[in-house]
Amino acid sequence: MFGNKVVFKAFFLIILISFTTYLFVSINRLDTGLLTVYFLDIGQGDSILIETPNGVQLLVDAGLNSAVVQKLSEVMPFYDKYIDAILMTHPDADHIGGFPEILRSYDVEFLIKGNVFSENDISQEINKNINPSNVRSIKRGDKVILDIKHDVFIEILHPSKDFSDAESNDTSIMFRLVYGETEFMFTGDASKSVENFLSSQYKDALSSDVLKVGHHGSDTSTSDVFIGYVKPKYAVISAGKDNSYGHPHQEVLDRLKNFNVEVLQTKDIGTITMESDGEEVRIK
Repeated sequence: MFGNKVVFKAFFLIILISFTTYLFVSINRLDTGLLTVYFLDIGQGDSILIETPNGVQLLVDAGLNSAVVQKLSEVMPFYDKYIDAILMTHPDADHIGGFPEILRSYDVEFLIKGNVFSENDISQEINKNINPSNVRSIKRGDKVILDIKHDVFIEILHPSKDFSDAESNDTSIMFRLVYGETEFMFTGDASKSVENFLSSQYKDALSSDVLKVGHHGSDTSTSDVFIGYVKPKYAVISAGKDNSYGHPHQEVLDRLKNFNVEVLQTKDIGTITMESDGEEVRIK
């Protein structure tokens, strides 16, 4: 009925030397040439919708509750009830609590989670509503191709099996979204210790135009070393207005200011929309 959402439902596992590639292939979707990233205003939590130039959609986290469904309806057409994949960065409720309602409201094809993901009641409910054969576990070094035509992909930086005993936040999937010459850095709730570990491993390869600030702007994340290597132009903080945690912490805002980073907050602006044409990132 709606040609731009007719999908050839294939999810191929391709082994390429040291990383794994998962491939979404779509046909008959409207090709805009633009990568769009929506940092949804879902209160105290994280939820980001990524839409590739060829229309492939990846929902990263879903906030605490059903608020995410309303926010998605504001950025997706009313008739669009299909999401290619959801990604759970880690099992904290303010990141995955909205997924059960997403699965009741949308047809979701694939579920992506980390290889050291600790299951809980919410994630088990989510698992029951996804075909087990369409659940993928990813780890550091993996590469997920979202749009083969435009070479849009995410590269997984963290975690590895070395972090299997780590506290929940430090098992967060951290990844870079890459389109042409532009990059977005996603951090979940990982702490400074993980950021600094990645800084020592990747150094300037962390460079990104946009930084999704870790742990909603808590001072447990966003170290000087990490900011220095990411070198973002923009930093996005997803936190609830007047939240009880005091996020974002002033120390984080001061550090970002010292690096001349423009800070955007969902609690002040609402949903933040960014577009990339492969050459530069713009705030829409």
